[in-house]
Amino acid sequence: MGAALVVGQIASETRAAPASARLASRLTKAEAPRYASVPVGDHDVQTAVQVALSDQKRKNRIAVNLLSVLAAERQASAGTNLRLCLSIDRHGRADSARVVVHRSDKDLWSVTLWAWGACAK
Repeated sequence: MGAALVVGQIASETRAAPASARLASRLTKAEAPRYASVPVGDHDVQTAVQVALSDQKRKNRIAVNLLSVLAAERQASAGTNLRLCLSIDRHGRADSARVVVHRSDKDLWSVTLWAWGACAK
């Protein structure tokens, strides 16, 4: 009975970590794809803004009014991520939104994050 307990402990301690955990442990910040600043007038940025605003209108059934694009960054990884900081007129008050829009290798666009007030100051 004591041997079974020890075997059980050893088996549970040597169980392989999930693939995502193993991959994450191997990546350092230097190896992970980084975001790089992009001009707000960039064609992809403007397309991402339109995708983001359309997505909000579809989900909330009301249009949000863009005041300005405060910042834009691009990250290449299995397609392209565009991270935007938007100034939005929200119910008559200015608010910011951190938005990530993904463009796949097949040129399909989708919003992966919309967080109100999440732009870094």
